[in-house]
Amino acid sequence: MIRAGAALGTALVVLGGLAGCGTAAAGRAPDTIVVGTIEEYATSVTPGDALGSPIDLAVFTPPTRLDPGSGNALPAAAESLTTADNRTWTIRFRPGTFHDGTPVTAQSFADSWNVTADPARGMLNNAMLAPVEGYDAMNADPAAATTLSGGRVLDEHTLTLTLAEPNVLLPAILSSVAFAPLPRVALDPPSPGAQPPVDSGAFDTAPVGNGPFRAEPWSPRTRDVVLHRFDGYTAGPPAGVGTIENRVFADTTAMYPEFEAGTIDVAAVDGDDLSQARTAYPDQVVDTPYPALVHLSFPGDDPRFSPDVRRALGLAVDRRALADGLLDGRALPARGLLPDSVPGGGALDCPSCGYDPALARELLAGAGGWQGPLTLHTYQEPGNDQVLAALANQWRRNLGITDVRFVIQPLSQLRTELLERTTTGPSLLYAAAGFPDLYGLADPLFAADGSYNFAGFADPRTDDLLAGAAAAPDPATATTRAREAAEAGLASTPVLPLYHPVAGLLHAREVRGVTPEFYGNAHLAGLTLEGRR
Repeated sequence: MIRAGAALGTALVVLGGLAGCGTAAAGRAPDTIVVGTIEEYATSVTPGDALGSPIDLAVFTPPTRLDPGSGNALPAAAESLTTADNRTWTIRFRPGTFHDGTPVTAQSFADSWNVTADPARGMLNNAMLAPVEGYDAMNADPAAATTLSGGRVLDEHTLTLTLAEPNVLLPAILSSVAFAPLPRVALDPPSPGAQPPVDSGAFDTAPVGNGPFRAEPWSPRTRDVVLHRFDGYTAGPPAGVGTIENRVFADTTAMYPEFEAGTIDVAAVDGDDLSQARTAYPDQVVDTPYPALVHLSFPGDDPRFSPDVRRALGLAVDRRALADGLLDGRALPARGLLPDSVPGGGALDCPSCGYDPALARELLAGAGGWQGPLTLHTYQEPGNDQVLAALANQWRRNLGITDVRFVIQPLSQLRTELLERTTTGPSLLYAAAGFPDLYGLADPLFAADGSYNFAGFADPRTDDLLAGAAAAPDPATATTRAREAAEAGLASTPVLPLYHPVAGLLHAREVRGVTPEFYGNAHLAGLTLEGRR
């Protein structure tokens, strides 16, 4: 079971702008790239609280990294991972140093994982440690342990990690920045009785990592984050440029104008900005399908939404028209849970994913029709109201449901109502895979205690199939079993898949090496410059 602490809401995959007329601004330092970023990414890069942003992965390097082409997990800070049973893993780490010159050791990783798993610290990525033996004891009430019993340091560069259950996908899971190490300076109080920096918050904006870039301390008010190449990096190739300036914006909409004004060099653009960029800079946009699903989640205890009603609503939606029309090519119609770019993604046996208005009307009539208003919920985000309106129009035309109402509220408020099961209709939500495999989304969506399972869906067969995927002898078998589990979940239609968002990485002509990471952000260490004057 992967109880990933996945965030509900939009993809926080915003990476900055470009330069006027597609060329970097004059006067920029010759070995510097300016990248736009969003406020959330400049809040904390501490592994236990990090969002997996490009800044996080520039300052910290976890045990493994994901190959951008195949999605396979490759060694990074770890030199090797070996196991005989997929439950007890021996991890050998590369010799290296933190940015303050202190050594990176196996204990550095064990310390970091214990900090994140400690419920008293309230860290965002706490649940990422759930697969490790001893997590449940640490997170019991009252706590029965203060450290993870599954992490045992053998020597300076080796530890064993024992899981509560076998999981062949552990190498991919370890690519999360949540598993990066912490130096002693993050854990030692500056004076007797004081909080350690990682607890006081001081480390959040003055981090000491093991990644290809070291960060200058930044102000929580200005939040612009300046990164310099770390010459002592040993976990991969050195950074391609000497300095990355991360310019902070409130949201993505401010970045495209800044690119056109020549103040930033690299940007992740979406919405109308992506459509404009494709026209204005066709050779400078790298499309990035998100490993994510926009879907409708139904209240599981509302008898009005029977399986036939849910299926009827799904079959009455023309996803291709939604993706190509309203979203103007900024989405891929969902035929399953994840796009083809993710192992196990692509088309599944999904009874509600097709477009068949006649069958939809038949199913709805057989279920007794629809009486009264149909309320749709979502969170405040530009464009969500237009998607709800498009759904309402299609249901009005294809099913005769004329009274469709919208409730649009702050994300935190909607999440509270979802957890308390007080919503009165389907909710338009975004869900991202926790790592590059179909299992990374199928488990949180369909497992009985999954972090995205707001419908309260519980099916023993689906749970057994998910457990079988994690316990598979090899990744290929795990992916096959995850597909079976996903199809079992979709058969009951607790969620209606709609589309996979697509964004773009926009770059100045001089910027090379623009490669998206798993969540669509640019890989900062791979960026290079060519011919800047």
